[in-house]
Amino acid sequence: MPAAEEVPVRTGVQQVHDKDGSVLIQIPAGTFTMGSEEADAEESEKPVRTLNLPEFWIGRTEVTNSQFERFVSETGHDAGSVWKAEAGKWGPKAPVLGVSWEDAQAYCRWAGLRLPTEAEWEKAARGTEGNKYPWGPEWDLKKAWVLDSTGGKVREVGSLPAGASPFGCLDMAGSANEWCQDWYDRYPGSDHQDEAFGTRYRVSRGGCWYNNGPEETRTSARQPFLPDERLSGSGFRVARSAASRD
Repeated sequence: MPAAEEVPVRTGVQQVHDKDGSVLIQIPAGTFTMGSEEADAEESEKPVRTLNLPEFWIGRTEVTNSQFERFVSETGHDAGSVWKAEAGKWGPKAPVLGVSWEDAQAYCRWAGLRLPTEAEWEKAARGTEGNKYPWGPEWDLKKAWVLDSTGGKVREVGSLPAGASPFGCLDMAGSANEWCQDWYDRYPGSDHQDEAFGTRYRVSRGGCWYNNGPEETRTSARQPFLPDERLSGSGFRVARSAASRD
C-alpha cells in the first residue's frame, strides 16, 4: 500500500472547527463534472453536466463515534439503539454508524455546520478531473474500506490515506454510506422514471464497509434511503459554506 506522502493529492487549507473538532478542508470555487455515462453508471447518474460551485468546506473524514457521543451527551438527543451498538463494537475513532438523516441534521445544527450537498460531496470526492474513484480511474481494493479489505471490521476514520481524494478528503469510498442534504431526485435534463425520485428519500453517497465490490464506491454513484432509517452502514461528514465562519 502506498505511503501517505505518495498519494497525489492537492490538499489545501485546513481548519479545525471549534465546536466539534472536525477538520475541514477548503474546496475552492470552480467547475467540476457531475454524473456519469460510463457503461456501469446507473440511469440516476445521468446526464453528465458541468457545475460551478462556490467555495465550501467539508470534513476531512466522517464524524466519529466520539464526536457523536459528545453531541448526544450535551443535547440529550435520542439517536436510538443502532448507533450505540455499532459504537460499542468499533470504538470511539470509528465513523458513527446507524444514524438517520434526521440524526445527522440534528448533529449539524448543534455543531453550527451542515450536511454537504450532493454536488459538494461529489466534487470533494472526485476533484476537477472527473475521477471515477477518489484516487483515480481504476478500482483498487487497497484504497477503500469495503468487505474484502476490512475483514468484516469497521476501521478508524482516516486510516487509509492511500484512498484520499484529489482534495485530500479521506474515506469517501467505503467506510460509511454518507448522508447528503438533497432529496433523491432526477438530474436536470433527465427523463428517467424512478419511483424513488421526489421528496421521500434522501441521497447517500460513497458505499460502506460491508459493500463488496466497486459499484457503490464510484464517486458518481447515488443511493436513496428514508430520512428516518438507521442502518448499520449509514454515517455522515460535515460541511459549511465559505461565508459561514463558525
